[in-house]
Amino acid sequence: AADMLMNGMSPDSLSVDTNDYSSEAKPVAVVLADADIAMRHIDQTRRAAEIYLDVVPSDEPVEEELESLQAALLVCERAVLTFQQSLTEGQVDELEPLKASVDGLRGITDKFGDRVRQTRLSPSQDENSDT
Repeated sequence: AADMLMNGMSPDSLSVDTNDYSSEAKPVAVVLADADIAMRHIDQTRRAAEIYLDVVPSDEPVEEELESLQAALLVCERAVLTFQQSLTEGQVDELEPLKASVDGLRGITDKFGDRVRQTRLSPSQDENSDT
């Protein structure tokens, strides 16, 4: 997710078969280790987005960053589903920290969306106050 956020999505980086990770049985420890790595990347992306949103001037557009975060969020949600498919029903609870990380990414993505809406509304509010 972090690589996709930083470098964008390219057709070569997308898996042709979205089920290829879960198509082969893997030891639970491997799946959980992979989920932990994914969680760390998601957390790093979230922190970078939070810092960026704090330092970028409020009048500077953040639409591109919002699009990147939305794409990263979709990738993360698909990853959670893939990890879930790789585990048995009783083991899925082990993914709660990963799900919490995805929720954190969703939260900062929502804040970027709020900023975009605020930026788009501000000029129209200024025009209305002049009349």
